[in-house]
Amino acid sequence: MKFISFVLLSVLLGCATAKKIMAPSGNEGYLIQDCSSAEACYEKAAEVCPKGYKLHNNSNDVDSINGQVYTSTTLLIECKK
Repeated sequence: MKFISFVLLSVLLGCATAKKIMAPSGNEGYLIQDCSSAEACYEKAAEVCPKGYKLHNNSNDVDSINGQVYTSTTLLIECKK
């Protein structure tokens, strides 16, 4: 049971990732996810888009593991040119 909790915790607290996708505008965008906090997501967005970005969507999911509450943030962005 402890191993499963550790794996789930590791997934929830993983490093922010940026996946290329098509933005609603039809241009290239990024899905920023696996963030340990909302701040981590916005830092990753700034890293991926150094000239700035347009935020198309954001979501926050809350989960509980062994009584601990974790929030996961996801952003859909499009880099400014």
